[in-house]
Amino acid sequence: MLEEDSIGDIINKMKYTDNIYYIVTLFDEVLNDLKQHQLFTNKNFTILGKKYEDNIIFTLVKKNTIRLDIFINEDSLEIHIDKTAETFVYSLEMIKNNEQHIKNVLKMIFTSKIKVKYCGKNYTKIYFINNNEVLNTFVFRKGLSFFKQKCNKKIYPPIFGEL
Repeated sequence: MLEEDSIGDIINKMKYTDNIYYIVTLFDEVLNDLKQHQLFTNKNFTILGKKYEDNIIFTLVKKNTIRLDIFINEDSLEIHIDKTAETFVYSLEMIKNNEQHIKNVLKMIFTSKIKVKYCGKNYTKIYFINNNEVLNTFVFRKGLSFFKQKCNKKIYPPIFGEL
């Protein structure tokens, strides 16, 4: 079982690498634009797992929103949405060369309605919707057996309000 600490306890106990803080700063800039607390002090997130200098895992704990896990490593960022691991994966080099794109993706995640379509365990399609317009979709498949499965869908409200 993963242990949980309060954000204040984590900040007092751990010093992270500059790369971790750099990636967290990108989140903080987006959260500030959305009039939200920064990642380390935002009560909508908790830190999971063991705490190391070169990685940290934040998970969204806000009720009635989609499951969101943020894995920040010394050399990468992974964002897992709902049941889908590695929905977004960026190397540190990609992040540094595309800061504005990363911020736009984060803003999309935080401010969009998210519709998820499931067809069994082998097919998931995630839609990001803002102002009734689909901004982006992602499809995750394993094999071809999902064609025979009954599909279900669920729509989640924006995490921090629509644009």
